[in-house]
Amino acid sequence: MNPRKLSAILCSFALFATVSVTAVVAGNSASAQPAAAAAAPARTAGGTLAAAAAGATQDDVYAAMKRDLSLSKKQAKKRIKFEAKAIKVEKKLRKKLGGKFSSLWITKKGTIAATVTSKKAAKKAKKLGVQKVKIVATTVKKLEKKATKLRKTPRSISSKVTSWWVDPVTNKIVIQAKSKAAANSAAKSAGLKAGQFAVEVSQDSIVPVRDYWGGDPLSGCTLAFAVEGGFVTAGHCAVEGPGHVLKTELNGTQIGTVVAQQFGGGIDAAYARNENGWTGRGKVTHWNGGGAVDINGSSEAPIGSHLCKAGRTTKWTCGYVLKKNVTLNYNNGANPVVATETSACALGGDSGGAYVWNDQAQGITSGSNLDMNNCRSWFQPINTILQKWNLKLLVGGGTSSGTQVASIQGWQNKCIDVPNSEFVNGKKVQIWDCNGTNAQRIEFRSDGSLRVGGKCLDAEGWGTGNGTKVQLWDCTGGANQQWTLNSAKDLVNKHANKCVDVQDWGKNNGAKLQLWQCSGTANQKWWKK
Repeated sequence: MNPRKLSAILCSFALFATVSVTAVVAGNSASAQPAAAAAAPARTAGGTLAAAAAGATQDDVYAAMKRDLSLSKKQAKKRIKFEAKAIKVEKKLRKKLGGKFSSLWITKKGTIAATVTSKKAAKKAKKLGVQKVKIVATTVKKLEKKATKLRKTPRSISSKVTSWWVDPVTNKIVIQAKSKAAANSAAKSAGLKAGQFAVEVSQDSIVPVRDYWGGDPLSGCTLAFAVEGGFVTAGHCAVEGPGHVLKTELNGTQIGTVVAQQFGGGIDAAYARNENGWTGRGKVTHWNGGGAVDINGSSEAPIGSHLCKAGRTTKWTCGYVLKKNVTLNYNNGANPVVATETSACALGGDSGGAYVWNDQAQGITSGSNLDMNNCRSWFQPINTILQKWNLKLLVGGGTSSGTQVASIQGWQNKCIDVPNSEFVNGKKVQIWDCNGTNAQRIEFRSDGSLRVGGKCLDAEGWGTGNGTKVQLWDCTGGANQQWTLNSAKDLVNKHANKCVDVQDWGKNNGAKLQLWQCSGTANQKWWKK
């Protein structure tokens, strides 16, 4: 059985970047095109949608940070602890200094730096934990307001300008463009004075992580985070807007219907309600053996923090937060999106995926430069979307229904499993090596039902005799779909009053399950994993 890789999904600078999707990729003379959806990876997905997931254990996070950031486990632990401190310091600065606070970031040397607008504010900042304070004439917020004028530059100019942002260190608006002349022209058109901006020449290109073709299934993108009643993904993954049907590549069925969607006007996001019995969970997969990390909030990480991304193509990749409030100029200004820039890798098919810092949701994958040698990716901040559509993020690994989700392990230390993740009526369940995939993730509902893949475990044909097969079927609320896992580790069907039993004491993967008179034997013992 192939392990399932559930698609999921990818700081205090203020940054705006415009990017043309037809611009030339850095270091390459070829014209960049929107990235097509990647081929679907093999999986044995199962029932509950783990909106899905980054890192089942903290060790997986450390391993990814070692691979992508060259940090040892000890360094990674220290880094995460320090970044958590920086987040708290920034919150204190905003509260205590008000309009005198400009920005905060983590320096390359690993210190907390900030800009303020007065000597008095600088003294307070140091007392609150800032190690390096710089006094500036104006705040990042005011510079951001000036930078918005660049959005109104003529199309002929903006197509040559790839990005712009506010640099808190130099306290200037930085304009990145294909040439110095293009940047200067854009600045002049926006009414910026010489001392207010700087120029950075680059041939980088940013494109949506996948081509946004109408009618594409969700399998062409990645799911980001579960929210109450549904989930969020990238807006360019649901271009038809409300009513757009999203399917899952787990079994090809409809998983959601889009309720709200926006691609452009500063936003790249879509919210879909759950369909066909699918239930989201507050997790993000790290694409490593089906493991996941619980999401426990959405505190925004500052610039300089590490973060990781979950996506169906490049899987679990990590990088640093580089810039914020980047205006991505998709389609030459037709679909501007305000995003956060990172050094995490992303490619076609990763769109709509999840970015996380530790156990905190950060955002939804929007774009990439498609260069795996010099990775840059951009995400739609999650808090903007939660506030815009009044959504509530699912946290703590829970489901929207508040039900418990777990694998059921038993005979030969194997788990109850749906063959090939085929969640269809009549599919007989089996035992298989435990792998943490959705084919083995079962919801324990308060009505006594056990649900997986939008279906219920069912005693075939309302059977009561020994040998009655255990199968999947549409949930009906019948007694033949009600189960009790008791303290003796018996999994008992209420209607038949018989135990779930591994047929013929089968020891290998694929052995089928049946109902049999409860006897206390090892092939009838089960527990939650």
